[in-house]
Amino acid sequence: MKPFAVYRFPDEKSYHVVSLPVAPRILASMAEINESEGFVIAPFAPSDDSPILLLGSKKAEGGDFSMNDEEGLSLLPDESDTTDFKSRVTEEREAYRQDFLRFQQELGNGMFGKLVLARSFVEMKTGRLSPREIFVRACHCYPHQYIALFYTPQTGMWLMASPEILLEGRQGRYRTMALAGTMPYREGSLDWSEKNREEQKWVADYVRERLQPIADRIEEQGPYTVQAAGLAHLRTDFRFCLNDNIHLGHFLDTFHPTPAVCGMPKEAARKFILAHEHTRRRYYSGFTGPVSKDGSCRLYVTLRCMQMGRCSYRLFAGGGLLKESTEDNEWKETEAKLQTMRRLLL
Repeated sequence: MKPFAVYRFPDEKSYHVVSLPVAPRILASMAEINESEGFVIAPFAPSDDSPILLLGSKKAEGGDFSMNDEEGLSLLPDESDTTDFKSRVTEEREAYRQDFLRFQQELGNGMFGKLVLARSFVEMKTGRLSPREIFVRACHCYPHQYIALFYTPQTGMWLMASPEILLEGRQGRYRTMALAGTMPYREGSLDWSEKNREEQKWVADYVRERLQPIADRIEEQGPYTVQAAGLAHLRTDFRFCLNDNIHLGHFLDTFHPTPAVCGMPKEAARKFILAHEHTRRRYYSGFTGPVSKDGSCRLYVTLRCMQMGRCSYRLFAGGGLLKESTEDNEWKETEAKLQTMRRLLL
């Protein structure tokens, strides 16, 4: 099966297809994105089995995209394919409890201001939905989100639906956002808790501090409430011009991952997460999207997503923890986020 990516931007009526006759280019670092052309697939933390990839060949607008629905689906571990649903729930809940206690201890000791704890859950296949059909469902269910389906031999097949822009712009003028805080969406005004407001402030402060040394003409709007599927988030928008000596790849190397998916301080938080989190994130909380040689890009954070296997789907979600966070509330938040992908499998 040839590597490919098919994606649709928010509120678009058509989709874009990128395919390669050969293996994608493996990038040694974010810096190699400078002056590159194609579709970038980046993980939470690059590694030998989760590299940064660039699909940079044929591109088509709209129309149909072909794939063998049985080919190319990466196999999930054997135990995920044979464990019954109740046991999977029990095991995942216990793993999350252990992670939460470990993370909360570090937050309580003042080692971190914020940590993002991720989890995953395996849903067994019960029907004959193809990856193509699930992508189309996602486009219909979430018209205001970025939808992407991609496959490479290195990654396997992934589907994502994301409301969060990592970086978008052209000709030196860009925009990004601080998106944090989560609660069920309902019509009318929402009463945001102090924990949610504080979590969003951590992300907005990070974005502001990272932009000030490398950008000018910075404009900020927010925070305000936005809807993403059945959830509401707090969002602050930033528009800016990058300094002439700052290139796209170098910016991404400095900027990614933001505290919305990692924590503060960033590098210490990322190392702690990689060392102690039960979930292997791989491409969850990374980013994807097209880049051009002139520096233009439309990159989205890989938030609500699943990895597709022959017999099952692995769904991912996470939530930001502060020292006042409670395990039960955070677990419920991840369950609500997992529904974004579960809805597509029914």
